[in-house]
Amino acid sequence: MSIPIRETLQAFVDIPSLSGAERAFANHLARKLREWGLTVRELPLPDGRCNLLAQVGTPRVLFCTHLDTVPPFLPFEVRDGAWFGRGTCDAKGVLLAQILALLQLRDEGRDDVGLLAVVSEETMHEGAKAAANEEVLQGAWVILGEPTGNTPVHAQKGLLKLHLQVSGKACHSGYPERGRSALLPLLDLFQAVRDEDWPVDPELGATTCNIGWLQAGVAANVLPPNAEAQILFRAVGPTAQLEERVRTLAVPEISIEAVSRSEPQRLFVPEGWSSKAVAFNTDAAYLGEGPARISLLGPGYIEHAHSPEERITEAGLKRGVELYAKLVREHSP
Repeated sequence: MSIPIRETLQAFVDIPSLSGAERAFANHLARKLREWGLTVRELPLPDGRCNLLAQVGTPRVLFCTHLDTVPPFLPFEVRDGAWFGRGTCDAKGVLLAQILALLQLRDEGRDDVGLLAVVSEETMHEGAKAAANEEVLQGAWVILGEPTGNTPVHAQKGLLKLHLQVSGKACHSGYPERGRSALLPLLDLFQAVRDEDWPVDPELGATTCNIGWLQAGVAANVLPPNAEAQILFRAVGPTAQLEERVRTLAVPEISIEAVSRSEPQRLFVPEGWSSKAVAFNTDAAYLGEGPARISLLGPGYIEHAHSPEERITEAGLKRGVELYAKLVREHSP
């Protein structure tokens, strides 16, 4: 079956599918998958969204990637010999490579391969968490698609996102003794976090921390009555230990809530394939205990994702198709 790659990817990219608003793209994708001769099921989530399952027979191998993208929406364009736009590599180009590999394998006579496309990978992983309960995952080999430069991944860091909150007492900044700044305890904690010696793993590297969001105060001449922040760790060891160390560094006035976490993952790479470790998070940690094994690879580069320069090349996408099909042909259980 011949599918026009550029035109298909352009149609994918030009349908916005920011996390939480994936429905229009899911509907388009379901129609196309049926046109291409696949059996498609919607797997509903309680909030009205859905994952999609496309299959040939009974899958023992399941390609898997996500429908959603980060903001802002960026339309498809051709520039400098590459295809630009939101989702070109993360992950609509990856999705297209997986579909093309699936159709190629189907046309070769295989009836044990499927595709699972999930929502909200970029936020709270609700799609993967819901899919963890699906029968199709039980005992399957899941081949996750993310932009890895077409290099298989043998390990990924974990993640710990903490929400911090402090209440203070507002007063005139000329008389700070009459109030209590809600911001200063957070600033002290931030410095303590930066000064701390966090774990290092010989395979995954160093634990890193990003103080990514901070909101405090009402005016420059008023002591801040409230302050909130979020910090995110890329973990190389148990996230519970990181959380406990942050709580030890913090004064009691700081309320700490873990809003998201996943543990470091070791992933399946066939013997003889070169591989690498990555620092980004994927759905691997949220698919439950059902999959027999999980692999991770895909076309495009994570360094281009989440940026105005997000892109993929036609050659990279086609190479992704080749590698996905080769992986299944040579190593499916």
